[in-house]
Amino acid sequence: MKSLSATVRRPTFEWFAVTLLCSLLAVLSATEGWLWRIDQTIYDGVLSSWTRPPSEDVVIIAIDDASLASIGRWPWSRRIHAALIDRAREVDAAAVVIDLLLDAPSRDDPEADAALALSMRTYGRVVLPLTQATTGSTLTGEVLPLEAFTNAAATLGHGQVEFDPDGIARSVYLWEGFGAARHPQLALALLQTVAPELARRYPAPPVGAGIDHQQWQRADWLRMPFSGPPGTYTYYSYRAVLNGEVPPEALRGKVLLVGATAAGMADAVPTPTSGLSRPMPGVEVQANVFDALRRGVAVMPLAPWVSAAVAGVLVVGLMLSLLYASPRTGLVASFVLGGLALLLAAFGLHLGGWWFGPAPAVLGCMLAYPLWSWRRLESAHRYLDAELIALEREGTPLGLPINEPGHSAADPLEQRIRIVRQAAQHQRDVRRFIADTLEHLPIGVVVIDQLDRVILHNERARHLLRAFRSDALLVSLRELPWPGYLPMRDGLPDVSGFSGTRQFELSPDKKRHLLVSVADLFSESSGRPGRVIGLADVTAMHEAQRSREDTMHSCPMICARRWRPS
Repeated sequence: MKSLSATVRRPTFEWFAVTLLCSLLAVLSATEGWLWRIDQTIYDGVLSSWTRPPSEDVVIIAIDDASLASIGRWPWSRRIHAALIDRAREVDAAAVVIDLLLDAPSRDDPEADAALALSMRTYGRVVLPLTQATTGSTLTGEVLPLEAFTNAAATLGHGQVEFDPDGIARSVYLWEGFGAARHPQLALALLQTVAPELARRYPAPPVGAGIDHQQWQRADWLRMPFSGPPGTYTYYSYRAVLNGEVPPEALRGKVLLVGATAAGMADAVPTPTSGLSRPMPGVEVQANVFDALRRGVAVMPLAPWVSAAVAGVLVVGLMLSLLYASPRTGLVASFVLGGLALLLAAFGLHLGGWWFGPAPAVLGCMLAYPLWSWRRLESAHRYLDAELIALEREGTPLGLPINEPGHSAADPLEQRIRIVRQAAQHQRDVRRFIADTLEHLPIGVVVIDQLDRVILHNERARHLLRAFRSDALLVSLRELPWPGYLPMRDGLPDVSGFSGTRQFELSPDKKRHLLVSVADLFSESSGRPGRVIGLADVTAMHEAQRSREDTMHSCPMICARRWRPS
């Protein structure tokens, strides 16, 4: 009983141990960010799979290789940029972003700066970028456009993007600045110019918040939902727009973002939707940010505890299924629940803009199945080894030890195979021994199982009942003249309320007499007992008794004749 109790407790304890270990690993990896790189890879894949159509009124004017070949080498005269702005004013474009840093005066044509400033001021809807001033790796201030351009522009914005530790640009800060986060992001500055009522959804940080005149300050972090891979938005060559090759209808009412895309001068960055293609030009990144801000969509990463909770629930659910399910079902469940974590993250990102890292949940599910299978296999091995060794020690039916030529194998698996081979031979010997012993018994034996099927019988029983098949034996037993006072079950005596064996002397016909013994056979797996029926032919005993009785009756008559007086 003690061994049985220990056998029951050990798998239960190991199940709790495996559950605790897998859940703890999943929760810690979620809260500590151990699998952040895998989560980011999954995020990039989901974002690339479910793209949204870009806005048709966002157009990129590309300073491409064809423009450089046509207009001339860089830097161009600022009169060229003034001409482009004038062209935008003529076609009534909604706004223009010049994603170029105009921080130094023109040396070749000083009047060109004034011409560009005049075009900006006349149009009134030009947005210019500013950037960080650095000395080595230290941020020392801000780099603004020339004062004439700053005064002429509708507004300024910073063009910084944030790179994650894996080098991918996935987010921006809506407000940045040296000493205080007072400058809007370049796309937000464009939104303030085009749709001020929509821009109010992204207010500036409170005055005085985070002021440090020696540090670059940032506020309102935003993870960008990209519309697609590079080239998703409409591109026109700078040269084609300047020469009038693009019809006015293609530019009227559109938001124009001017930026470099030519090889060697574009500030291209890798993005989640870049894939194995070329990086995305910085001007298209700004187009994606503007489009997202105007639509009011963003990716909102959930707190780490959400990922930890999902991972813990899925791991515990999987372990509960593994406790009761078959190995095949458990394997399927581990993949299903791991895939469920991926689907939850993907649908959350696609439908609601919420994101949590599913990698910890997948890790927990992928670890739970092999660990529990290993422990269950170890438990099964221990039990089978103990039973096989016990069978080996029992010996053969004749009491002889099991002996197989050769030495014990060094490989544990080979050793188990040897023991199983010996145990199988042992079972065959036992069955043969039982069959031979049953066949040579001087009495007939019929064994009936719980379903009233004849499972064992011998030659003597077949001879006495004059039946040679299992079903015929059962019919012959039911046709015996059982006493009428006996309770019957399925045509045979019911001795379930009687302990031991009950015997009856029956006469199938006037010439034969059988002594029949009936006893119940109980099984732990079934509450209904089987039966064993013994048959002994006592006809000879009846004949001898009748002869003796006849002799005893005839003896007084013979003696009387012998001593009768003459």
